[in-house]
Amino acid sequence: MMENYRLWYIRRGEQVQGPFPEALICRYIVLGRIRDDDALSLDGHYWRQLHELPELIEETRALTDVTGSASEDDVNWREERAKAALRWLDDRKSPDPRGARDEAKVTDGQDRRAGVERRLTPEAVEHHVYRENRALFEAWNRMRQQRYGWAAAFVSLFALLVLGAAMFMQPVRPVKVGLNIHKVDCTIPAARGVDWSGCSKDGELLVGVDLRGAELLGTSLKSARLRYADMTQANLERANLAGADLTGARLGSAVWVDGRVCAADSIGVCK
Repeated sequence: MMENYRLWYIRRGEQVQGPFPEALICRYIVLGRIRDDDALSLDGHYWRQLHELPELIEETRALTDVTGSASEDDVNWREERAKAALRWLDDRKSPDPRGARDEAKVTDGQDRRAGVERRLTPEAVEHHVYRENRALFEAWNRMRQQRYGWAAAFVSLFALLVLGAAMFMQPVRPVKVGLNIHKVDCTIPAARGVDWSGCSKDGELLVGVDLRGAELLGTSLKSARLRYADMTQANLERANLAGADLTGARLGSAVWVDGRVCAADSIGVCK
């Protein structure tokens, strides 16, 4: 079974070209760009001529398969099918990648394709890939234009509907929305879930108090006595604890002054 992903080198005399994809090699054979005296190789070292590669010949014949509805002895029909396949394979979407030949070598009245036949010169793989990609891009671009054409029509219709609704519907009275800022009451005594954010509790006697889940964001607790206080899950971010006594204080799952979360077994210090 053919492996179409294989790459082949072409040797003509002392000149070596490639590697080329196997599908491109088959096209070159059909187009006559690879001659019977050319040598082919997969590794660039072991060379074989075309008649020594029956599997490659079989793959090439599949490109110009002329069997079908017509009779096998219908010679004219078979020749026309082969010519049509040859024209299809030799189609060009880009200018000749090998450039123009020297105009001085073409005499008056001489066919510009005479002499060195363009079809006989192997095409570089980058030019082949360019033509294939350009064909794919053109097909994709046609589909995109059709799809975006419908999308543009839908957007235009939707815009007209919105504009019509805005013109005929009664205006809605605007609702005024104000920002309700909660003011912290720093005089509230210590309790579970109390909000002392930004308050000053310097030197306060808070031994054994229940401050579970308390909001102590930015609270100043300098030299506060918090021995055995329960501050589980309290928010102490940016709080000032300079000189505070935290002996035996429970700090499990509390947010510490630097933003990290204390371990569940933290006692007296955030782990």
